[in-house]
Amino acid sequence: MREAGTAIPAVKITTFDQNGWTVQVGRRSYSVGNRAPRVPYDPDELDFFFILDGDLTMYLIPSRVIAGRVGILLHNYSEFIVAPRGILHAERKPGRVSAAASGPIRRGLRCRGLRCRGLR
Repeated sequence: MREAGTAIPAVKITTFDQNGWTVQVGRRSYSVGNRAPRVPYDPDELDFFFILDGDLTMYLIPSRVIAGRVGILLHNYSEFIVAPRGILHAERKPGRVSAAASGPIRRGLRCRGLRCRGLR
């Protein structure tokens, strides 16, 4: 049972093809050799996808937005960018995180392991 105010994320990375950054947002049920086809996540299983593309742009996409899909093109989800391209390479003073670099933390999200608070 989930604690009140706790959100469950799925963390994904991307690949690049001729259409742009793509990400597999489906999962495979267990099979020998991991050859089972991908199936969509049930939106009730998790609350959002945290996606990091190859340009280091960070996305936080609600699972209900992606429901039913096993793969997406990220350029269709630009409204869900939480940290723009290259923010991880921004010059910062040691021990300090700039407001721009804090991304989801700035929006009230606190995570410990796979449990996050403050999204609802």
